[in-house]
Amino acid sequence: MVSIYKVSKEDVNAIFAVDFAASPVLYFFENSEWVKDDDNITNDSIAEIYGGNVTLDDLKTLELGEGSKIPDGDITCLTKMEELSENVEEFLNTYAEIIKIQEDF
Repeated sequence: MVSIYKVSKEDVNAIFAVDFAASPVLYFFENSEWVKDDDNITNDSIAEIYGGNVTLDDLKTLELGEGSKIPDGDITCLTKMEELSENVEEFLNTYAEIIKIQEDF
C-alpha cells in the first residue's frame, strides 16, 4: 500500500509518500520529483521530521481527505493505493505529473 500526504504547517507546506511495504519507505516530493529516503522509516523518524506523536499506523489508517494534527498544523491524506505493491515509483511519478499539470493551470 502507498499513500501520499500533504503537510500543512505555519512555516512549511510539503508532500511526502509512504510505501507501507514490510520495511516502509519514505519519499519526499522536492522540486517536482520524488526523492527516496534511504533510511528505514520509523515512528521516531516521522516524529522527528514532522513533530508530534503521529505514527506510521496513524498515517496508514488515514483515509482520503482525512487528517491528523501535528504541532502548528496537520498531515492530510491526498491519495491511498491499497493494492499497489509493485511499480511504486512509477505510480509516484504519474502523481507528480498530475501535480505539474495542476500547477500550470
